[in-house]
Amino acid sequence: MKEIEKEFQVTPELSAAKMGSGQLEVLATPALIAMMENTAQDLLNGVLEAGQSSVGTQIQCNHLIASAIGSSIIVKARLIKEDQRFYSFELEAFDGENMIAKGSHQRAIINVEKFMAHL
Repeated sequence: MKEIEKEFQVTPELSAAKMGSGQLEVLATPALIAMMENTAQDLLNGVLEAGQSSVGTQIQCNHLIASAIGSSIIVKARLIKEDQRFYSFELEAFDGENMIAKGSHQRAIINVEKFMAHL
């Protein structure tokens, strides 16, 4: 199956305190989830045709360990299933040697014009 790995920096703007998901100056869970979704999305970019994009439809994340501001986070996404226009991924995130999160994610391929017309 296809895999991708991306690196992200934990900036002060990504803290739980700044994002409103907590009070501490540590990587916010919503920011971590965005990193994970972004990595899965990038894995799909190679299969998209003109006029297509992908949207997240499901995500499950176990945020296991806190990460400090200034940390470098490595996110790994592995494509585990293709079902017509739906793609499923296993996700892992690391701060150095420590796994800080694991989860799963599903994305759907959409026609951008039709999708936006429904809004």
